[in-house]
Amino acid sequence: MNYKFLTGRENNELIQYNDQLLHKECIDDFKRLQTLAKNEIDADLQIVSSFREHSRQELIWNAKASGKRDLLDSKGSIVDFNQLSPTELLNSIMRWSAIPGASRHHWGTDFDIYDAKKISKKDLKLTPQESNEDGILHEFHLWLTEKIKAKNSFNFFRPYALDHGGISPEMWHISHSTLSSPLLEHYTIEVFEQNIHESNILLKENILNELESIYNLYIQTISPVST
Repeated sequence: MNYKFLTGRENNELIQYNDQLLHKECIDDFKRLQTLAKNEIDADLQIVSSFREHSRQELIWNAKASGKRDLLDSKGSIVDFNQLSPTELLNSIMRWSAIPGASRHHWGTDFDIYDAKKISKKDLKLTPQESNEDGILHEFHLWLTEKIKAKNSFNFFRPYALDHGGISPEMWHISHSTLSSPLLEHYTIEVFEQNIHESNILLKENILNELESIYNLYIQTISPVST
């Protein structure tokens, strides 16, 4: 499997759909999911974020690691950058943002979605408050949960449906299992280590010092496909 593809440095499998770049082999299934959402709950299922290249993820990471972008706790509330040790800062960033080169968004198989009939793209924040019981997108995510459990979601699932202690649950993040599962298998710790050495990121030494535990918890540990 191509190292540059796995780490978001190049991707020749992308096709534009609306204003997003998706892996060409999952577009038809996504369109089917959109149609189902429209027919069953009159939802306008749209993507707010799909493919994200390595350089873009690097900008996001370094902005958070330097205090130029908000950091969130597990409930989606802002935390004080100045009160965090380097280890706490690292864990705080990884709770919500992938290390550059280790994001599933690099593959074009994973998207952040919402119901555009309930909230506009500019107002969307992708926080737990939106999908929780009183949230504006709660009904939409309940519907999607049932479709996934019934295996009627056209191969899409939530890799971060449950809290395993690493990445915070993200009900809005879906992945095309048929495509992403083999890619995760090919994403070895050797790929991860090479990527860190070749990335221009802050906290690099902290990541290398905890390489194996980060790899296991934040990359390889995901929720089951049927969750």
